[in-house]
Amino acid sequence: MPLSENAVEPSTSDGDARVLRFTRAQRAVHWTFAVLAFGCLFTAVALYVGPIATLVGRRALLRSVHLTCGYLMLVPLLLGLLSRAFRADVRRLNRFGPDDTRWLRSQPARRSGRLSVGKFNAGQKVAAAFVLGSGWRSPSASSWWATCGLLCATAMR
Repeated sequence: MPLSENAVEPSTSDGDARVLRFTRAQRAVHWTFAVLAFGCLFTAVALYVGPIATLVGRRALLRSVHLTCGYLMLVPLLLGLLSRAFRADVRRLNRFGPDDTRWLRSQPARRSGRLSVGKFNAGQKVAAAFVLGSGWRSPSASSWWATCGLLCATAMR
C-alpha cells in the first residue's frame, strides 16, 4: 500500500513521528539509478582523462561497463513508472503554480516557512526542467534517457 505525501510513520518509543517523503520503491529507484550514474561517471573519467586512462588500462572493458551502466539506467526508471507514488512525484514536478512564482521571487520568505510549497519547491522544479531541457538538446537517444533519469533522480531529492 503506497504511502501518501503526508504519511506519518508510527510513533517511536520516545513519541516522535516522522513524515515519510518517499516510499521504499521510490528510494530503490533513486539509489539504483544513482549507483548506475556513478558507474557511468567513474568509467567516463577512467576512459577520457589521460593519466587515469593509462593507469587503469583495459579500455575495452571500461567501455563495456560504461555502456552497460548507461543502458541499465532505463531499468529503474521504467520500474519506477509502475509505482503510483513515483508517477505522482513526476506530475508534481511538472506543476508550477502561483506559490512557486512567489517562492522564486522572495528569498527571505523561503526559509521562514511563510510560503506554501508542496513536496517540491520551485527551485527543484526549475532544476528538473533544466535537466530535462538539456536532454532534448542532446544528440543521442542514450544521453536523452540518461537525462530523463537525472530528472527522476532530481525528483527523489
